[in-house]
Amino acid sequence: MVELADLRHLHTKLKKQFQEKTAELAHANRRVEGHEAEVKKLRLRVEELKKELGQAEDELDESHNQTRKLQRSLDEQVEQTENLQVQLEHLQSRLRRQQQTPGLFGKMRSARFSPENPDGPTSDMDEEEEELQLQIP
Repeated sequence: MVELADLRHLHTKLKKQFQEKTAELAHANRRVEGHEAEVKKLRLRVEELKKELGQAEDELDESHNQTRKLQRSLDEQVEQTENLQVQLEHLQSRLRRQQQTPGLFGKMRSARFSPENPDGPTSDMDEEEEELQLQIP
C-alpha cells in the first residue's frame, strides 16, 4: 500500500508541476505574441521612416539644385553688373576727356546747330551719340 500512496502523491506532484509549466508556457507564448506584434509595428514604422527619409532627401536634392541655379543666376548678374560698370567708367572717361577739350566739343556743337543747319544734327553726329550709349547684352 505504501507504494500506491507514494505513486498517487508523486502523480499529484507531477500533475501540479505540469500545470505550472503549462501556465508558464502559456504566459511565454502570450509574451512572444506581444513581441511579434511589437516587431511588426516597428517594422512598419521603419518602412514609414525610410519613405520619409527618401522624400526628405528628394526635397534636399531639389533645394540644392535650386540653390545652384540661383547661384548661377547671381554669378551671371554679377558679371553683367561688372561689365556695365566697366562700360560706365569708359563712358565717364570719354565724357571727361571731351569736357577737358571744350574747343573741339564746342566747335562740334556749334556746327551741329549752326544757322546753316536749322533742322538739327547731321546723321554723322547721331552715329557718334549712339556710340556713347551703354551696350547692354
